Amino acid sequence: MATRNRGRNTARDIQEEIETKAMAGWPPAQIRKDLERRLKKENRQAEILHPRTIQRIAKEVAVPDTSGIWSITDNEGEDARLVLDILAANIVSKQGFMYPDMKRKFTKAEAQWIIRLRKAAPDAPAKIIILLFQLYMRREAKGITDTADLDGYLAFTPWRNKDCLRLYKRIVVNGWIPKAPLWFSMVDSLYPPGPFDPRFTESEEDIREFEKDIYEQSKRGSSPKDIADIYDMHPQDVEDIIHKNEKEAQNERSHSTKRKP
Repeated sequence: MATRNRGRNTARDIQEEIETKAMAGWPPAQIRKDLERRLKKENRQAEILHPRTIQRIAKEVAVPDTSGIWSITDNEGEDARLVLDILAANIVSKQGFMYPDMKRKFTKAEAQWIIRLRKAAPDAPAKIIILLFQLYMRREAKGITDTADLDGYLAFTPWRNKDCLRLYKRIVVNGWIPKAPLWFSMVDSLYPPGPFDPRFTESEEDIREFEKDIYEQSKRGSSPKDIADIYDMHPQDVEDIIHKNEKEAQNERSHSTKRKP
């Protein structure tokens, strides 16, 4: 199977871009304009969504917030600094993270989530903090108390280094914690694009093809560690996939032998 680059094999990156910008307050018309510009640049004009589709997605994820604009007088000392650092990072970012260019302030509710998250994850990138407080606030607004996926993401710190990333992916793939939402933004985009690991976002057929390819690579002499390095996987995950395919191959050979006259 030919390797595929992260985020370019399906429209999941489009869906996530709409969701994250809508949560941050982008109007649907601006979302579409920005999305259209990017997709044309990437020669993906056929993937541009109808304005009504963007409006529907934006309406579903928007978080009502009437807490008022945050200012430094709302918090003291170190807590205020935690908010100001994220504000500064957002302003100077060429991408503007998830906020439109005119967004230069946080609300009081957003600021309190920033403080909480930065204390829990002081080394998390500003982009991740912004995504997380949007997601937590969205759950809070909808009265959803189950945040095991977000809490698990914070617990295993996949942004810290690739060892943490690989461990987090192993924990998720084994079903020990739910996978984080917005997987492309929260996980796949943490590191430079490379061969794509489809186990968290693609169909069962794609995943099966991916696992067969890993098995074939092992038969050609690639070690589990080498394969794991290619896809940013935990080596034990690779070994599990190889063992699974070896067992299936043995069963197939056994059935073939029984069918012979």
